[in-house]
Amino acid sequence: MPTVSLSDGSWSFDNLGPLTTTFTQPARCTQTPIHGFITTVLDYPLWQYGVECNPTVDDSCYPPSTNSFTGTWNPREWLGYGEYYSPGLLCPSGWATVGAATRDEHHSLTFSGAAHPSKQPEGTWLGVNLYRPQTALASALKPGQTLAMCCPSSMTADVQGGCYCTLSERPTSACEVFRGADVDYSYVARTYTDGTTTETSYVPTFTTTGEYSEETDYFTRTEFLDELTPVSWVDMIMIVHHQSDLSEATDLLILTSTSIRAKTLEVNHCSQHISITMSKSTTDIFMSIKPEHIQNIALRTKNHEYRGYLLPSSIQRIWFYTSSPTQSIEYVAHISHGKRPGEVPDDGGIGNTEFNTDLNKSGYGYEILILWKLRDPLTLKEAIRDGHLKGPPQKYCWVSLTFLEEYPLEKLIPLFSTID
Repeated sequence: MPTVSLSDGSWSFDNLGPLTTTFTQPARCTQTPIHGFITTVLDYPLWQYGVECNPTVDDSCYPPSTNSFTGTWNPREWLGYGEYYSPGLLCPSGWATVGAATRDEHHSLTFSGAAHPSKQPEGTWLGVNLYRPQTALASALKPGQTLAMCCPSSMTADVQGGCYCTLSERPTSACEVFRGADVDYSYVARTYTDGTTTETSYVPTFTTTGEYSEETDYFTRTEFLDELTPVSWVDMIMIVHHQSDLSEATDLLILTSTSIRAKTLEVNHCSQHISITMSKSTTDIFMSIKPEHIQNIALRTKNHEYRGYLLPSSIQRIWFYTSSPTQSIEYVAHISHGKRPGEVPDDGGIGNTEFNTDLNKSGYGYEILILWKLRDPLTLKEAIRDGHLKGPPQKYCWVSLTFLEEYPLEKLIPLFSTID
């Protein structure tokens, strides 16, 4: 199968190329899954929060692709993007086949394991089956084709195209990143057929779109997190083959509607200690700034920093990372709450007039109330080496408590304060 776009408009899948030999992951991959929380109060596990705000995925932990992934997430669309390997015959070493779907010559679909369609509780955002990637891809199979779902042998498939297992340690904090846009939408009837039954679900369709926004919320609400289940999570690998592909294979993956077997090697993704730092401040963030802007702040010719987003109300201080060519953390500012156009004094500060007249389209202004300077600037290389940053902040990221212990405010050089 090439790139597949479902006729109902809910999913688009890219074929990453063939997977006809057993792929073996590098040893480090058992230590690099995503950690987070799921809720199990429903009849199915549902992802809630990650431990990190912007976790990274090591592509080398997945089989190599010969085709490029074309999907691009659009906050103004409810369109899911997925990927599969075809012809795909074998799950990676240490992974097992957890579900399968086959369409026969009579166009009938049969399911086994986690691929089996299951109705979600009425009224949930998952609808009937339209938003389950594995079920959606199964609906696009042609006669003679089989879809197999692969997860690490120590994990269980969820309903969102992932694999998870319960962590042996409970994280004490979590992050939620909300991305969206002001939109108007209507509900359109979409029909789903699994080969034996036909069901209709009403899905939202955009009519008009507005401004895109992104908000990050890092929290340590223990009483809330205690109600969730801590898990380790990785992307499911989906493989598709035609019956004719099997005649050329030397090591067959055996899939039937009643049995699922695959060559596996036990790999436990959940017994290891969580290697990431989970003690984060809720009051301090790192944020990138251009050299000319931070110099104007230090010279007090610029008294507000303007951004297109509202920072969480808990944030009190910004540790500025000065971008190239400086590439270091040298200044930290105590800031005000986010101000809107018309709320900033027109006192000659750089950018204030433009902000009040909404010419710079920034949205929010943060007054620099106090400014400190580090005695010795912390370079990007040093910050990465010491685990304080993974790279230049793309928007902002939270400062760890360890960092604040290493750089207490009383040991910094105070430059000015507007607070009496």
